[in-house]
This record gives sequence, C-alpha cells and structure tokens, in this order.
Amino acid sequence: MQLRDNQGCRGWFLIMMVSGLGSVSLPGQADDLDELRKQLQEQHRVLERLERKIEELEKSRAVVGKPSASSGSIPVETAAPAVVAGPFKNAIQLPNGTAMAWGGYVKLDAIYNDYAAIMQVGDDTLAGALISLEGTAEHRRHKLNIHAKESRFGFETRTPTAWGELSTQLQLDFFVSDQGNERNSNSYAPRLRHAYAKMGNWLLGQTWSTFQILESGNETNDFTGAISEVFARQGQIRYTHPFEWGNVQVALENPETSLESIEGQRIYVSHDRWPDTVMRLNWLGAQHMTSVAVILRNLRAVGSFGNISVDDEVWAPGISVGGQVTVGPRDSVTWQINYGMIGRYVGINHTADGSFGWQGELSPTFLSAFKMGYQHGWTSNLRSTLLFGYVEADYEEDNVLEKVNHRFWSTHANLMWSLAPTVRLGIEYLHAHRELRSGQEGALNRLQFSGQYVF
Repeated sequence: MQLRDNQGCRGWFLIMMVSGLGSVSLPGQADDLDELRKQLQEQHRVLERLERKIEELEKSRAVVGKPSASSGSIPVETAAPAVVAGPFKNAIQLPNGTAMAWGGYVKLDAIYNDYAAIMQVGDDTLAGALISLEGTAEHRRHKLNIHAKESRFGFETRTPTAWGELSTQLQLDFFVSDQGNERNSNSYAPRLRHAYAKMGNWLLGQTWSTFQILESGNETNDFTGAISEVFARQGQIRYTHPFEWGNVQVALENPETSLESIEGQRIYVSHDRWPDTVMRLNWLGAQHMTSVAVILRNLRAVGSFGNISVDDEVWAPGISVGGQVTVGPRDSVTWQINYGMIGRYVGINHTADGSFGWQGELSPTFLSAFKMGYQHGWTSNLRSTLLFGYVEADYEEDNVLEKVNHRFWSTHANLMWSLAPTVRLGIEYLHAHRELRSGQEGALNRLQFSGQYVF
C-alpha cells in the first residue's frame, strides 16, 4: 500500500509540473516545452499502468517474498486459503471437494472386582465365560483395575461423486490389548473397530453386524452391556432399501465357527465356505422403533482335534427381535429377544456355536436369550439405567462334558451425570452369574467409576 501511495503522489506531482510548465511562455522555448510536456505525460501513463498492476496483485492476495539469490527477482507466493467449515458436524472442507471430520473420546475406568478374571479382558469388561468359579484360585480374589484403554478416535469423510455421496469411516481404540505392562508404561496398541465406505444404499467394510440391533442398546459404564445382547463387528457387504415406515437390510458377513469338543476343548475353526447371511426389517416411529433380524449360517469343521477327526457341516439359523420405546419425557425402555444357533453372536462368545462327539458329527447349540433395560431421567443432565439379561444354552448332551457353560444372567444399575455437553461422569454396580452343566457356579460383583470426554 505504501508503494502505491508514493506512486500516486509522484503522479500528482508530475501533473502539477506539466500544468505549471504549460502556464509559462518564454520566447524561443515553446518547442522544447511541448516536447517536455509529452515526455511527462508518457511517464504519467507508465505510472498509471504500474498502479493498476499493484491493484491486481493485491486483489489476488499475493505476498512479496524475499529476493532470489541467483536472479535478484522477487518471487510471489500465494497465501493459503482460510479453513472452511464442512457440511456436517466438526467437518472441514478440503480443496479437492471432500469434507473431513475427526473425533472420539477419552475415557477413564476405575473398576473394583470381587474376583480376578481368568483373562485380563474379564477384568476390563463383562465376559461371561471368564467369570471365575467357586473353589478356583481366582474366585473372591479382589482386584482394582484403572485404565484408559477404551479411549478411541476416528475419521469420517464425505465426497460428492457422479454416483452420489461417498462417505467413509475409520475408527480405532485400545481395548483388548496386551502390550506394555502395569508396572511402568501401561501401553496398549490400537485395534481396528470400524473401517467402511457407504455410497447410496450400499455399505462395504467392517462395522457392527446387521444382526445386532444397536437401537436396543443401553448406556452403561461397562463396555459390553447385558450378557445376553448380540455383540459383533465384522467385514460385510450390506444393502439397505428405505421405505416410508423404515427400511429393509440384507447383508453378507464374515463367517466364523466356535465348537465344543467331547474332550472338553473350545475350538475356533476357520474352515467356513459360506458367508453369514442376514436380513433385517426396521420399523421406525417418532416414539419407538422395532427390528426383526434373521440369520443363516453354515458351521463347518475339517481336521483332527485331539483324538477326533471331523469333516462335517451344518446349517444354523437364528433370530433377534428388539426395540426401544419412549415412555415419558426422559424415560425409555429397551428390549431384545434372541434365539437359535447364534453362540458367537451373543455376549462375547461365552457359548460355542455347536459341538461334536467321538464320531466327529457336528451338532448346533441352541441359545435362548433376552434382555430388558429401563432408563429414567432425574433431571436434564442426571439419569439412571437398570438393565437385566439372561441366556441359556441347550447342547447335544452326547457331545459335551459337564463343565461347559449352561446359563448366565447379569444386572447393571448406574447413575450418569452430564456436567457438560461433552463430559460425562458415571458410577455403576454390576452383578453377573455363571453356571455350568454340572451345577458349579461363579459370580461377579463389580463397582465401576467412569469419566468420559467426547471431542
């Protein structure tokens, strides 16, 4: 701006000189004065062109850099554009047309158990098969566990294309990790939770199973919720068709088979040849939602397991019905009923999908499970949830021993306080019960405090 102002002053000075010279009439110098006036007018036009060039440079938001050491010229660098907000929450608009957002939460859990779990994950969350049994070394061995491994972060993008909007999501946390130690570093490696892309009615990638009715879930400090809920994330191809009353979903998902052996082994085989096929109907209303999901699986095992050779497969169906209904200004009820050959889908696979005896023939395990949850809002930022779950397994008796899991039940009761829109504190009591076919039992009592900040 100073350069332009100086040039402008010089221009006016020249004009004044020309005007002044034009008013002086000296004999014999008229031709010289005319020539000088023409030269000054030409210089004035040059200055005007320079002023216009400076204005153009200012409009293009150029900045003057340092002179080049080699050429002595002055390079011009274009200023970076300002950050532009994207079309969805916490998003920014990238120059290529993609909008991107990132977020997650930091969560601290302080957990006091009246027993030590068979594995570490059982100390961090409710895992029915890891509840210690009466008479074992772990039973009634009290333990305090403080960690932040449930903390998570992720990215979301949305990009317009000729085929519609393409959205992606990538999310990781640090749960179920054995890295580091509790003596010094408490280090935990990230693990993949969600990684999928959506375009139109199609979803491809890893996310919650279509068989899992997320809308019937509950707010708990515990990571997994009721012991009888469907809980699974896996790779899939899903198609969703909308209707006025809701939508219909069809998915092909990653298969996996877990089996019990007559020799007492829990076996996880990866011999599956057919995807788990899911179809789900969702009815959505202003105050309620209801979903019905059916699944068809192919359980297969080939090989030698202990002293038994197996080469068999069996088709295994299942069904899940659940929903949520608002019953007051701040109150809601959730429910879920699950039945069929769905062992690995319920809880954290505390019951196997099937079993095989001495002849190596597969027999599916029938699972019956239900859960009910009730949330009451005491105030606009203070609420409680009461949750109950029950599950029972029906095996082929000739294929399993008495030490396999037979039934489980759990209860949660908590108080949650949102002291800010992104900050939540909660205290929760959990009781869970495990029983084997032999009648041997184990129980868990847990007190859990959690603090969570969402970003």
